[in-house]
Amino acid sequence: MKKKLGIDIDGVLTHEGGDKNNIWQKHLSNFLGYDIQRKKDAFDFTEAYGLSDDIIKKFVEHKSKEIYTKVKPAPDSRQVIQALKKRGYCIYIITARDLKYHKLTKNWLKKHDIPYDNLHHRKNKLPLIQKENIPLFIEDNKKNILQLSQNNITVIIKDRYHNRMIKEENSSLLYRADNWQQIKELIYDFFNDYPENCCSR
Repeated sequence: MKKKLGIDIDGVLTHEGGDKNNIWQKHLSNFLGYDIQRKKDAFDFTEAYGLSDDIIKKFVEHKSKEIYTKVKPAPDSRQVIQALKKRGYCIYIITARDLKYHKLTKNWLKKHDIPYDNLHHRKNKLPLIQKENIPLFIEDNKKNILQLSQNNITVIIKDRYHNRMIKEENSSLLYRADNWQQIKELIYDFFNDYPENCCSR
């Protein structure tokens, strides 16, 4: 039986930069015409930057395509996913991106040689994850992390400034990783699947 793994894109599969002045913040400053600083460690842009819903909506409409096209893969993500595919894993990429970016996203994945079995666009990821019996998901959005873990889905938290208030040590379903090498080790641990050159911890 194939080992099923779910992966988010933005902030997990993509390399958005450091906590300060990441790719979204740089483009937001460019869009506004001045350097803006994050006011709060939040995932939602209106909350993080103290801007109105209308401004953020216009920014997302104008800049998302450019950002989705130019953003680079997270370091080692391609190599890890390629290795997982070779070991028979079934890769579900589930993103909250609007469906209108489906072709762009497929082209980005192809350009960067990132293999997968299924690509889905879902704001609410839980129903699909439950339907497909995906036991492990890699995510950075606090809301999604909590929803999945509360429904008995194990989550690898890709460490970001906006999810550090989650205390993974309080849950047996939550693990935190800073990078894709750590993510790889956690995946192998979860599935008890250790390549010859990979020792369990």
